[in-house]
Amino acid sequence: WVVIDLVYGNPASPGLDYNVEVRGRYFFPDEDDHEIRIEIFDLDTDSLAPGDSRHDIPISEHSSGILLEDFIPTAPMDEFRWLNLTAMVYQRTGPPLSFELVDEMPFYVSRLTGPVDFSIIEIDHIGTAPEVEYGNPVDLGVRVNYVFPPEDTEFNIYIFQIGGLSPLASESSYGRGDDWQLIELSIPPERVPPRNGEWNLEAHASTIGDYHTYRFDLNVIGADEGISGGSSDWMLLDGWPSNPIAIEGEAMLFWAVIGLETTDDLPQQVWLILEIDGVEIVREAVTYLDGLVQLDFQSISPWIATPGSHMAVWTVDPDEDYVDPDRDNNQLEFTFEVAEAMPLSSDGIVPGEEPPEPEEEFNFYVTADPTEGTLASSETYSVSVELVSGESQLVRLSLIGAPAGLSYSFNPSAGEPPYDSILTVTGSDSLPAGTYSMIINATDGVRIRYKPIILYVEEGADYELSISPSSIRGKPGDIVEFTISATSDSGYDQLVNLVVSGVPGGVVGELEPSAEEPDFQSILSFYIGEDAVVGIHDIFVTGSGIEPRQVHSTLIVEDGVEDGTVREDRGRNLS
Repeated sequence: WVVIDLVYGNPASPGLDYNVEVRGRYFFPDEDDHEIRIEIFDLDTDSLAPGDSRHDIPISEHSSGILLEDFIPTAPMDEFRWLNLTAMVYQRTGPPLSFELVDEMPFYVSRLTGPVDFSIIEIDHIGTAPEVEYGNPVDLGVRVNYVFPPEDTEFNIYIFQIGGLSPLASESSYGRGDDWQLIELSIPPERVPPRNGEWNLEAHASTIGDYHTYRFDLNVIGADEGISGGSSDWMLLDGWPSNPIAIEGEAMLFWAVIGLETTDDLPQQVWLILEIDGVEIVREAVTYLDGLVQLDFQSISPWIATPGSHMAVWTVDPDEDYVDPDRDNNQLEFTFEVAEAMPLSSDGIVPGEEPPEPEEEFNFYVTADPTEGTLASSETYSVSVELVSGESQLVRLSLIGAPAGLSYSFNPSAGEPPYDSILTVTGSDSLPAGTYSMIINATDGVRIRYKPIILYVEEGADYELSISPSSIRGKPGDIVEFTISATSDSGYDQLVNLVVSGVPGGVVGELEPSAEEPDFQSILSFYIGEDAVVGIHDIFVTGSGIEPRQVHSTLIVEDGVEDGTVREDRGRNLS
């Protein structure tokens, strides 16, 4: 007998070859030689696929084994969305031309490049106006049009602040055929920048071999008018250009890695500038979010390279908005070279050289195995960066979304595809238990490819949140107080940000302190105004973390009559 276990057709580009691998098993109990035939059949044209799609294979081992370990037919293809194929295995039954079909298995080869079939055509802000109230979540709808194979195909949506490499929100879905979906995402309130004004965002949609973006703006209100400042140690950890040896006229981008040590509330926002040869070319307000190990930033507008040696200087907090105890680490310098372009003739050819062959555009994708891991002391992921087309170029790897308390390393961290790397993540004793969604980021300085991974931490530091008393009564003019306690017996040493919701109209609240590391107590004070809404109100306090904690108590607002009875109960005001 002969059976197929697996058929794999790698994604391919129109006009290029594609590889197919057929794996299977066979068993022949006699001592005779046998022959099998493998064909790749195109179901759409009802004929053999173009190219080398028929192979006759002699088998003389007379036992079970691999049917075909590396079967690679080649086929030049016109533009296509996907190829609907079937691998068919025949066994010779007699004369040389007598074969009997013994097994078959359908598979698909999807298009990697060519006309865009996967695109974002619309961004909807769910609400009456594109405004974001600081401290509230941001709900977004991303409409995605796609053309996929007739089998379920995974795609991912991310929302980024422009220039930021850590996603504010992400969602995965599956689609098939020619269709569209509305993907709903929510940016949590702690990721809204603490500064009023325009917020520049970008939606990314990606699947293997295809990647599209859509830029849009929201307006933040109810926050500070400028950089809030505080006492924080900002630092620049690393920086590099898209090409350390560039060519005159090349469009270059630049990267910076920012660190922060602070006891103040997060998120925090700071100015970041880049100067090349003393000329400022980048000035962006970047936001450091709660839970980050570092903040990765990529410049947005390209710098057109000029010949010579250049000095680049990144500076964080250039206007000294913060009381920074160590300004020596606020700058980072590096040099890079730009070679002079060769002189060209009127037809664009270097004199004396043959006209070059048309070059394919460089393209690549990244995979990870496993995509979900469980952390003991450390966990590893096997990362592969595969070449799709064009001449291979340097591709760097990084991990975005890593929480505080988790360190990571890639070995190697860069290479020219195809290459493999090992990602090792290690958790500290203070890393909280929970589920962490992170993204492997692979970039050549122009293109960015993503691979989401998940890390489960089953045992780790944690904290408990409580509030007392369970209820308080008050009248207009009164000041009432609740005590919130955050405690940990497992070494939880991360900042716990407290957020209060459910406060009724006419009541003004103050929380002091609003953020600290456990163990600590915070006093929540309410001043009940003359126009306070009479009734019973549930007050919620939420503590930040990978798995946020929430507690609640009851505030009973009376109408101020001497006997203390409540004349009007307007119902519960739930958050």
